[in-house]
Amino acid sequence: MSLIIDAGDDQYAPEGSFVDPSVAWLAVEDFFRAPLEPSKRLAWLDASEIDWPD
Repeated sequence: MSLIIDAGDDQYAPEGSFVDPSVAWLAVEDFFRAPLEPSKRLAWLDASEIDWPD
């Protein structure tokens, strides 16, 4: 999560935020079951913990 990449059109994101579709699907499934709760099957990180570029 410490490596910030240019994802195109001046959109920057931590490289670690791009996950395999099978992993992302876990979050989608859990969202449909309980949309107000973050999935417990994934590790979440608060955006304030990322060292964003200036």
